[in-house]
Order: sequence, then structure tokens, then C-alpha cells
Amino acid sequence: MALHQSPKGEIDPGDKTLSSEMELGSRMEKNDQFLQMLGKKTANKHLDLNSCGLTTADVRKMVALLPFFPDLEELDISWNDFVGGNLPSITQQMQVTSKLKVLRLASCRLTTEDVRALGEAFEMIPELEELNLSWNSKVGGNLPLILQKFQKGSKIQVLELVDCALTSEDGAFLGQLLPKLQSLEVLDLSINRNIGGGLNNIAQGLQSISTLKILKLHSCGLSQKSVKILDAAFRYLGELRKLDLSCNKELGGGFEDTSALLVMLKHLEVLDLHQCSLTVDDIASLTQVIPLLSNLQELDLSFNKKMGSSSENLLSRLRFLPALKSLLINNCALESETFTALVEASIHLPALEIFSLSWNKCVGGNLKLLLETLKLSTSLHVLRLSSCSLVTEDVEFLESIAGLQEHYQNLCLEKSQKTNPYILHVLREVDEEIKRGRSEKGITLNIAGNNRLIPVERVTGEDFWILSEILQNHPFISGLDVRYNVLSDVGAYYAAKLLQTQRYLIYLNLMFNDIGPEGGELIAKALHKNTTLKYLRMTGNKIENKGGMFFASMLQINSSLEKLDLGDCDLGMQTVIAFATVLTQNQAVKGINLNRPLLYGEQEESTVHLGHMLKENHWLVELHICKHGIKNCGMQKLCDALYLNQSLRYLDISCNKITRDGMEYLADVLKSNTTLEVLDLSFNRIENAGVNCLSETLTSHNRSLKILSVVSNSIEGEGLVALSQSMKTNPTLSNIYIWGNKFDEATCEAYSDLIQMGRLKPDNTDVEPYVVDGHVYLAEVSNGLKKHYYWTPTHRDANSPSSSAGFALVSVGQYF
Repeated sequence: MALHQSPKGEIDPGDKTLSSEMELGSRMEKNDQFLQMLGKKTANKHLDLNSCGLTTADVRKMVALLPFFPDLEELDISWNDFVGGNLPSITQQMQVTSKLKVLRLASCRLTTEDVRALGEAFEMIPELEELNLSWNSKVGGNLPLILQKFQKGSKIQVLELVDCALTSEDGAFLGQLLPKLQSLEVLDLSINRNIGGGLNNIAQGLQSISTLKILKLHSCGLSQKSVKILDAAFRYLGELRKLDLSCNKELGGGFEDTSALLVMLKHLEVLDLHQCSLTVDDIASLTQVIPLLSNLQELDLSFNKKMGSSSENLLSRLRFLPALKSLLINNCALESETFTALVEASIHLPALEIFSLSWNKCVGGNLKLLLETLKLSTSLHVLRLSSCSLVTEDVEFLESIAGLQEHYQNLCLEKSQKTNPYILHVLREVDEEIKRGRSEKGITLNIAGNNRLIPVERVTGEDFWILSEILQNHPFISGLDVRYNVLSDVGAYYAAKLLQTQRYLIYLNLMFNDIGPEGGELIAKALHKNTTLKYLRMTGNKIENKGGMFFASMLQINSSLEKLDLGDCDLGMQTVIAFATVLTQNQAVKGINLNRPLLYGEQEESTVHLGHMLKENHWLVELHICKHGIKNCGMQKLCDALYLNQSLRYLDISCNKITRDGMEYLADVLKSNTTLEVLDLSFNRIENAGVNCLSETLTSHNRSLKILSVVSNSIEGEGLVALSQSMKTNPTLSNIYIWGNKFDEATCEAYSDLIQMGRLKPDNTDVEPYVVDGHVYLAEVSNGLKKHYYWTPTHRDANSPSSSAGFALVSVGQYF
């Protein structure tokens, strides 16, 4: 490129700037290419090249890349062998990465020269909070070279030195260093078997680290004497959350007289003593201590054979650990008495999620005793019984618990009820999911009557009676979808009974099931005592004003329901006002759908009350009020409320009677409202003037709205083009839906340009450009805010973000 010179022969400063910008752009492009080659994404603050198989040439490229990341806070180049021997070239660039907070160099085959260079570089990164040098054997014997630059006041919080061949001299040095690391929270010295000689120094240093939360000394060659040394430090570690002393086989006998100080660890959540050769006296001593650790969440005593005959008292006293989530007692040679004590104690562990008893032969033949107890658990997700000598009766009992299909068939036979082949098919699939271990997060039982992929025999109220019986207290079923069936009020009666007894159900979809006011009353009253259901969908059941009033009353009592859908339920004005009143006090409900009530009159009384509710309610996130007959006056009342409301993120006012004047109120409120993210104005009549008001606000003021739908609003080319222009200046607005308006050529070209330049992603709009004879046209695609609200497709996921964009962005709970 030619540079212009002044008469004095000087290069024009403008050309210098242009040249440097071009060079910077070229370098950044090369950096992007380098990261893409390694399958990584460009990030200004985080550079993760972990396990990338870096070659020496790659390391050089990375070194050249570092000056272009002045704000780098995290660098991870672990598990790359060729970093070893090349680290000095990296540390020389540390002066330009002075903001570095996290440095991970695990398993990099560091050499002695690397170690020395790293130690000298620490002065250049004073903000360092995390250092991981694990699995580098040359760190051993050279620890002072690395950490000598750490001074008092260091910000280091995490120090990991796993399997670094640390020596007793390294341990002594570390003990002297620890008092300087007053922010240290995690110290991991695992698999350093020669560090025991410096344990005295380490323990003394730990007495100065009151902030320590995690201490790992797994497989460090600790002995009986080591326990006594560490015990003296425990009284100073009041914030310790995790203690790992596992795989120290010489530790046995060390707890006999010195475990009392473990009680000082009042906040301890994880205690790992597996494979520590615990003696009978150790277990007796721990029996007095462990039950006092009331915050303990994870306990591992596996591979301690003396547990089998001497742990009855210890295991029975586990009932005093209400927060315990994980209990591992693998290969402990449990005997009948100790197993019985453990089973009885498990009744009192309400938070238990993981229970492992593998390689304990006494479980065989006694499994029923354990499972009958665990049936009462509401939180257990994992039960491990590998190599437990299970007998035929044990296996059969397991099958009877997990087999929903068999249970359904047996119950139908017992009640003389005809089996429904559709229910049978669904239960068979669920049984397979449970066997494959896919039930940890809960399973939704989908028995929708509008399923077009398989033959469907719609579920009746009598069918639902049997279904509700087998689902009572079933721990794996968290959701039940029986939309578009014929349950009627009979099915509603059994649904109400299910809600009173099932403690795991968080989602229930009863959409379009011919449930009337009486059935609505039964379900609403059942929710007075239910504390687990999060989302109830009653859409399309004509519960009318009577049933709706019972649901409004229910919200005065229920404090767990988060989302309620009563759209198309023929609610009356009285019910809508009742809901508006109740929601001024209810803090649990995050989303509500009151679409299409039966309102008479032109005074918009319901809108006035809903506006008042929005002024008082600071918890509601999602509000659907389609087909309320809202006109401009009502829109003004809603907008007055939105000035004060700071929680609502999704507002659906589609299918109303809002025109251009209503948009002036809305555009004005959007200038100051910073919480609203999804706005559905579909099927109103805002026209060009209305959309122009919105476009001006979106262009110059609002930066919170992300999704806008103006489908079928009598908007012509001028307004649609203005809306497209606002997307070019508004970086936040990502989704826009315009089908059903009047497209001209300028409109087609404008939205085609947005899509082609990448500003508008194809999945984020409901139009797709195509060209015929040189002219651009727009075709409709099946994307939208709630495209599959009433029906499910056969060819795609009904809950995909492209077709349910509003619910995907503002998701109340895990169900759309």
C-alpha cells in the first residue's frame, strides 16, 4: 500500500493509523484462524487450549497471540506435552497479561528451566488467584523456585499441586509460605507420597489460613502420627468445607485418640476417608464425632473392612445428619447387624441422593428390606448395588418397583378395567428409560391424545383412574401430559387425588379434556395442600366463572405453583378481577395465562384491574392476556403500570383491538422500561403509524427488548422497512415476526438484507427470502413465539427455540 508523504518527506499520520489498523485486523484474523483450527472460540478474557495437542509450532503461534489479549484473565494450556521446554517464551509475555487471574499448566512436562522461568514471571501477574501445576514431576524439589515470589498479601485462592513428586523440603517451604497466602481457599497436595516429612510445617502454616475451604491430602503417605499433627490444625480451620484424607493406608489407628478436634469443623460438608485401613478403635472414635457434623453432605467410608463388624453404632447414628446427600459404603464387609442399622438410619436421611453399597455380600437376600425403606425417600436418584450377591427374589422385587407397564396391567386385571394400548405403549417406553438410567432429572409421561405418530386410543376418566394409582409416589415421574384426551370431570376427580398424594409431580398438562366447573373445583382445592406442582395447564377446559373463582382462591393459599394456564377456559369478568386482586399478594406465581375470557361491555374494567396488579406485583415474569378486547384506553392503563413494574419480561397482548394511538403509549414506556424482553402484538391493528413509533424507540432508546411480534397488524412497506432499520442500530433486538402484513419490494429486500448480513438469523423470524425473475419475495416459515401452543408437529421438536422463542427466552420452569 502506498503511503502519502508531506513536502518535508513525512508520512501522513492518517496513513500510519490506517496501516496499523490493517495490520491489527490481519493479525486478529490469523488469531481467529489459529483458534478455529484447534476447535476453540475467540474470547478476550479466557483462552482455553486444554488438551489441544499443541505442537512446538503451535506454542510459538500462541505466544505471538498473547499480546492481542491485554484483558486476559484465564489461561489454560494443561495436558499439552510440548509446552514443556517452551514455557520461558510464554512467561516472557506475562508483562502484557498482567490481569491474569487463572493459570493452569497441569501435565505439561515442565522442565527445571520452565519451573525457574515460571517463578520469575509471577511478579508480573499480581492478580493471580488460581494456579494449577499438577502432574508435573519437575515441580518436586523445585517448589521454592516457583513460589518464592509470592509475597504477603498474595491474592492466590486456589493452589493445586497434585502428583508433583513434592519432597519433604518442599513441604517445609510450603509450611513457611502458607501464612502469606491469606486468601487461600483450596489446597490440593494429593498423590505426593514423600511430603509427610514436611507435614509438621504444613500443619503449622495451616493454622494461619482461616479462609481455607478445601484441603485434599489423598494418597500422601500419611501415617498415624500424621493424624495427630493435622488434628492440631483443625481447630483453626473453622471455614473448611471439604477434607479428603483417602487412600492413606497407614492412617489406620490414628483416629483413636485424636479425632475429637474434627468437631471443630462445624461447616464441613465433605469427608472422604475411603481406603484408610480404619481400625475398630478408629471407628469407635469416629462414632462420637461424625454425627456431630450437622452440615455434612458427602461421606465416603468405602474399602475399610473393619467397618463390617464394628460400625453398627456409627451407621445407626448417621440419622443425625439431615443434610447428607451422598453416602458411600462400598466394600466394607458389612454384616447383617450393621446392614440393618444402616437401613434403619436411611429412613432419617431426607436429602439422600446417592447411596452406594457395592461389594457388600450381605445385601443379597436382604434387598427388600432396603428398598421398602428407600421407597419413602423423595430425593434418592442413584442406588449402586454392584456385586452384592443379589438373589432371584431381589431381582424380582427390583423389577416390580421399576416396571410401570407390568404394574398397569396387573392393576387393570385387579380392577376389571380394560387396558388402554396407548397407555401401555407409553409405559413400556418409560420403563426402558428408567432401565437406561435416564431418570435422574425426572421423566415426563407424555400420553397426549393428539399424537399422530402412533395409533392413539384417547384416555378416559376411568383410564386415568388406573394411571393415577400406579403413579402415586413414583419417584421417577416428574411430569404428566394428558392433553387432548377425554378425562372429563371423572378424570379431574382422580387428578385431584393424584395431586394430593404424588410428591414428585411438578408439571401437569390437562389441556382440552372436557373438564367443567366441578372438575375445576376439585383440582383447585387439591392444590391447597400440594407443595410440589410448579406448572399446571388447564387450557381449553370450560371451567367458567365458577371454576375460575376456585383457582383464584387457591392462589391465596398455595405458595409453590409458579405457572398457571387458564386460557380459553370461559372465565368471566369476576374471575379476571379476582386473579388481578390475588396476584397483588401472591409472590410464587411467575407466569399466568388468562387468554380469551368471556367479557361483556366496552369499559375495559378487567384491563384496569390488571394494570393495578402490575403496579403492585414485583414477581410476575410472564403475562398472557390475548382476546381481552383491549383498546387504546386499556393500553394506556397497562402502560401506566409498566412504568412502575420491574419484573415483567414477557407480555402477550395479541388478538386485541389496539391501534396506532395505543402504540404511542407503549413506545413511550419502552423508553424507560428495562425489563420487558418479549412483546407479542400479533393480530392487532397498529398500522404504519404505530410501528413507526415503536421503531423510533427501538432505534434510539430501548435496549432491553429482544423479541417483537407484529404479525397481521395491517402494516405496509413503509412501517416494515422502518422496523428493519431499527434492527441495524439496536444490537439487542434479535427476533422479529412480521408475516401477515402487506409486503412490497422494499420490505422484501430490507429483510433479505438483514438475513444475508447475519443481523437476523433465519431461526429468529417467520419469513424467508427467495428470488424469482430477479425480484425478492418473502415466504412464511414455521417460526414464532408460541407456534405450537395448541398443537404438536410430527416433523420437529414442539419445544424448539425457533418455534417457541418466547418461552425459550423467558422460561418459567423447565416446561414451555
